[in-house]
Amino acid sequence: MLTLTHVRTFIHADGPVEFEARDAQGRSYLAGLVEYRDEGDVSIVVPASEDEIAAVAAGSADTRRLFLANGAAAWYLSAPYAGAGAFRAHRQSTQISDTRTSETWVSRSPMLASGSREAVEPPP
Repeated sequence: MLTLTHVRTFIHADGPVEFEARDAQGRSYLAGLVEYRDEGDVSIVVPASEDEIAAVAAGSADTRRLFLANGAAAWYLSAPYAGAGAFRAHRQSTQISDTRTSETWVSRSPMLASGSREAVEPPP
């Protein structure tokens, strides 16, 4: 299990939809909302390099590709959280490239399913 801290939001719609998080050692992770729950939102989380985070921030990254490629080694689902501050993420035992896994988690978010940053508009 990881304890991560929400660092900055790239896309926001009634809460963070796509965002950067860091662990205690300063490593970056890319997170994308996959499920709204009453007790807090659930996100898919994958490790990401500084260059990949910069590309996401600039809007030039294919986020679906990043989630699937970076999640091949390790990927996590967050415990439900309120969208700010620290949260926990649990490592998953299935391969993210597995069709069922992709359909179950990556496809739940219109933004992650299409790789499009236009699926969820940030607030003005």
